Amino acid sequence: MNRLSKEPIKNLFRYMYGGTGSYREAKMLKSNADVKGYPTSYIVAYKDGVRITVQEALKYVDE
Repeated sequence: MNRLSKEPIKNLFRYMYGGTGSYREAKMLKSNADVKGYPTSYIVAYKDGVRITVQEALKYVDE
């Protein structure tokens, strides 16, 4: 299963690793990316295809 995706942002691409509805799993994916050499990684959230803040997303998912 390919967990890597990308989306165009202006003249660049934003690469994303993984996808989940669980904040706990999102934190584990971020930790895994950090260990693999991407310490500036961060968690992003989407609702209905629109990017939202992680704080907003936490209203919709279980820990």
